[in-house]
Amino acid sequence: MKSRILRIVAASCALALLAGCVQPNVLPIAQFTRTPATGETPLFVSFDASSSRDNDGYIESWSWAFGDGSTGSGVTASHTYTNAGTYSATLTVRDDDGATHSVSHSISATSPPAPAPTPIPDFPSPSPPSSGVDYNVTVGQIVDEFSANEIAAILKYQNKTIAVSGYISNVSMSISDEPYVTLKRGPGFYFAGVFCDFPTSALSTLASLVEDEHITIVGEFDDFFLGAIWLDDCYLP
Repeated sequence: MKSRILRIVAASCALALLAGCVQPNVLPIAQFTRTPATGETPLFVSFDASSSRDNDGYIESWSWAFGDGSTGSGVTASHTYTNAGTYSATLTVRDDDGATHSVSHSISATSPPAPAPTPIPDFPSPSPPSSGVDYNVTVGQIVDEFSANEIAAILKYQNKTIAVSGYISNVSMSISDEPYVTLKRGPGFYFAGVFCDFPTSALSTLASLVEDEHITIVGEFDDFFLGAIWLDDCYLP
């Protein structure tokens, strides 16, 4: 009986000594960098957790939560933030003993600036009517009149002399070898709203005209055809 008690005591002491030699698990340390931390959307960010460590073992897994509902895994990761806002990206590492540690860093995604508005060309206003001119208008004004009410515009301008200010679209010759000039609203416009027929005696005068040059042409209203106003017997004032 005495010997059995001694054996039990010896075994208990051995277990106690063995227990004293086992060290508790040390938590892993989660660390990561994010590049860039701020920027305009869509913001592409690279994450690197290679600096994370476990001092008494090794890290088994790296789990990412990017702060916008998206997740990832691996020692490195990447994510694109499409909406503006401040997000908290979180890394959680797990070591070989199942212990975990987490760390978070913020990501700031901003909206890109609104594009600058396209400047509206400052088209010169027509000069006051000169002697013998019934109406003084720009290409845009007279085209808009005919577009709004063709009948009213025809009644207004028929048998009238009109001075039209605009930008030269083309200087050319008709199939009957008569010179003509087409006018448009402004540089960058392609539709020629006014066709101006000149007599052949004006050839030398028209030879110096160039595309996109601002000019005023005087002529008699002749027709409205295919969306354009036609003037006859035109001249440069």
